[in-house]
Amino acid sequence: MNSPLPASTRQRLDELLVARGLFPSRSRARDAIERGTVTVDGVIARKPGQTVLADCLIEVDDPAQGYVSRAALKLIAGLDHFGLDPAGSEALDVGASTGGFTQVLLERGAASYGSFSKPPLPIASRP
Repeated sequence: MNSPLPASTRQRLDELLVARGLFPSRSRARDAIERGTVTVDGVIARKPGQTVLADCLIEVDDPAQGYVSRAALKLIAGLDHFGLDPAGSEALDVGASTGGFTQVLLERGAASYGSFSKPPLPIASRP
């Protein structure tokens, strides 16, 4: 009869993703899991709290992973939907928060930009 694995060899998936440096926080890891962008040993993970073997194979295919805010995907979709191209333009990010829209504008080639947030918040560094 096989005995269950000791608890020390298993870990919550969201915690393991952060421990491995794949996400900056458990909330970003949870979001990616819930959107179906994380696989564990080839199977799509759906529950952030599921326990997995500490040495399991984890793959992440998350288009939001390279952005300071996961809202970047919505902002990109909006620019594309309305045919807006900020390349070469001057841009202003009003309500900048973490700087997600500023990041998208710069990636899309904005020549210059400004940002404003009240109260002033620190712009996040790129993940």
